[in-house]
Amino acid sequence: MTEPEIKNMIVNMLIEEYNYPSSNIYTEVSASLGNARFKADVVVYSNNHPHILVEIKNIKNTLQFNIHQLERITEAINPHFTILTNGLDFKFYKVITDNYKISLKEITDIPKFNETLTKADKEEPENLVTLSDNRYLTMMWRHFDILRGESHHPFDSFKYLLLLYAAKYYDEKSDLPIFYLESNPEITRNKILGLVNNLVDANDGLSDVRIPFKAESLYEIVRDLQKASLTTSTESFKKILPTLINRFGKNLQEYTTPEIIANLIVDTLNPGVDDLFLDPACGLAGFLLKMADTGSQITGLELSLETAHLANLIIILSGVSGTVHHSNGLDVSDLNENKYSIVAVQPPFGLQINEPRPEYSLYKYPSKTYSEELFVEAVLKYLKPNGLGAILVPNGFLSLSNYSSVRQFLLQNSKIKGVFNFSPDLYDNWFRISTSLLIFEKSMEGTSKSDPVFFCKLDNKNYEKIVQDFKKYLDLEYVEDHDSVVITPIISPDNLDFDYIQGFQYLQRIDGSHFIELGRLIEVITGASLNRVGEVVENGSYSYIRASNIGEGVIDFSHVDSITLSDPHSKYLAQPNDVLLSRAGTIGKVAIVANESNLVIGSNVVILRIKDNRIKSEFLLGFLLSNLGKRQLVMYSTGSTISHISSKNIGRIKIPVHDLNDQNNVVGLLQNLVSLKNKEEELIQKIKQKRVLILEQLDSAFKEGV
Repeated sequence: MTEPEIKNMIVNMLIEEYNYPSSNIYTEVSASLGNARFKADVVVYSNNHPHILVEIKNIKNTLQFNIHQLERITEAINPHFTILTNGLDFKFYKVITDNYKISLKEITDIPKFNETLTKADKEEPENLVTLSDNRYLTMMWRHFDILRGESHHPFDSFKYLLLLYAAKYYDEKSDLPIFYLESNPEITRNKILGLVNNLVDANDGLSDVRIPFKAESLYEIVRDLQKASLTTSTESFKKILPTLINRFGKNLQEYTTPEIIANLIVDTLNPGVDDLFLDPACGLAGFLLKMADTGSQITGLELSLETAHLANLIIILSGVSGTVHHSNGLDVSDLNENKYSIVAVQPPFGLQINEPRPEYSLYKYPSKTYSEELFVEAVLKYLKPNGLGAILVPNGFLSLSNYSSVRQFLLQNSKIKGVFNFSPDLYDNWFRISTSLLIFEKSMEGTSKSDPVFFCKLDNKNYEKIVQDFKKYLDLEYVEDHDSVVITPIISPDNLDFDYIQGFQYLQRIDGSHFIELGRLIEVITGASLNRVGEVVENGSYSYIRASNIGEGVIDFSHVDSITLSDPHSKYLAQPNDVLLSRAGTIGKVAIVANESNLVIGSNVVILRIKDNRIKSEFLLGFLLSNLGKRQLVMYSTGSTISHISSKNIGRIKIPVHDLNDQNNVVGLLQNLVSLKNKEEELIQKIKQKRVLILEQLDSAFKEGV
């Protein structure tokens, strides 16, 4: 933090934690002592007299500096108390005046507004300080820095500190608190380690944990913590938790859930105080904490022992009741089966299950079985009849054929209530793949062909609207379809994706009597990777066309690789009047091959070659540029990591077949579009050239001697 940021934090701390009125707090206060002039960073006044002086040092500096400098500033301001801080470390002093001489006596804390020093300087429970978000975070950063000096790995530092903080929390709950400094570091260390052992013995979710701090480091940390009330600072801890987790990157992020998705679970499942909630792969307890806030009784299961320990420490410091058990969530015991009213889970995606699981009907042998498939069945095992389940799944789960059996299972054993497709901007790339949330009710009746299901596309802008619409849907109120919501019975278990459902609904509203599937009219030829067809050479005879070279109806040759071609009769060579389509990543960019020759098509491009004289190439190009064509390209795209459209699905796209005169009208429109595109490119080039010329003239104007 910069000094201004530290100053703002200190002012907020004085107002929020120490209850001083903002009208009593001044910054950049001028003072003088003899010929010396000073600017005090922050001064708190009481009865028009300086009460507290705050001196701020740069965060890079330690507080070990000439005490005489602080005494001089204190003498100029003449307060009762002084705080010295660099934003991470804090030192508190009482100002002693003896025969007009100033001295500073270090104390544990300053008094709150209208409080005496006697109360402030005791670590009794009623005198501990409730931490603001900033104070909590800066204190933890300071303690991380202390441990980094001991060369602990950052992840281990996080674990050790949470355990120490949890011991402090546990101590505050006891009848005889002992978490304070003793006469020397070794005695303090032995006492605190005993307290940690007591915490572990009292908590079923903790075992085999330790705090390998040096006595001196532990002494420094305890000195700070003894003044804080962690039991009254639980909301601050929950607020700073995402920031703490982010600091440790992938080590922890794979065990966490974006807060907006955890909120969605609560907002859509509407839990209450009588609900028993389970997360069978809980990671760092994201779902559990949100559910606990509603009064639900929470339980978590976590396969990783270390992650289970961290989750339990987070639960303690968040001030909620609940336990995370070290257990495989797929091991459903008789005691847990048919028990919970709500089960929500973010299972590990793509984790192959290698050990036999005969208790699961979805276990496939010798075919591959993935964890997200078995977790669908596990959630239904845990749920009591009519209980609500929620599971995050990769988007491929909704449409890919290798997930067809699990979709059928879900439809047969539950009533699907909602399919929430997430826009990537919703979770800031938290997941490596695109995901969706399925919400369902355990029911032996299954999902009938007449049961309406809530399909939606959720992003950062429509969250409130989507949640409101879903609650109306659950209450059987009328909800009108719009750009982000479609309510309809399941069309086919082959595809539960929102884009497919919305596209299908769109086609249903159009007269399809004169539509024909593209597969009957064209041949689809998939391009090849460069290493399969040739190699890049200077002034090669062939041009390698990637998806990035396909523009709005035309091919962009400005950044095309020249290559050799290993087979001059290659099927990957484009022909005049072929339509080129990007099929992966950014799907749906199209261009037509005019009189160009020697074009080799890359792996993310397909050739659409006319094989039926009922349509023209230009008409096909215009159709794919139209809203009707684009909707179907999106509708038939699949994939979790990178979106793509298969040759088979391209063939399923339906195109209206007009007579040749109508097609000529489309061709004319397309020619106008291409002409405008070419003029646009020419204009852009002229502007660029003019810009270069002006810059050259400017350069000449400032040369020496001009």
